[in-house]
Amino acid sequence: PAALLFVLLRHAGARASFRVPGHPLPTLLFIAAQWTIVVSTFAHDPQRAFVGLGIALLGLPIYFLSR
Repeated sequence: PAALLFVLLRHAGARASFRVPGHPLPTLLFIAAQWTIVVSTFAHDPQRAFVGLGIALLGLPIYFLSR
C-alpha cells in the first residue's frame, strides 16, 4: 500500500480507474503507523528486531537476482 503512493505520484496526469477517499491521507497514516511499530520494536526488543531486520536483508539478493 505504501508504494502505491509513489506510483500514483509518478503518473499524476493519468486518469485513475478508482478513487480512494482522502487520498493520500490513508496511505500517509499507514506509513506513520508502520514506522511507529518499527521504532517501538527496536526500542523494546532490539535483539529480536535486529534478527528480523537480518532476515529481511537476506532476501535482498534474491530480490535483485529475480528482477
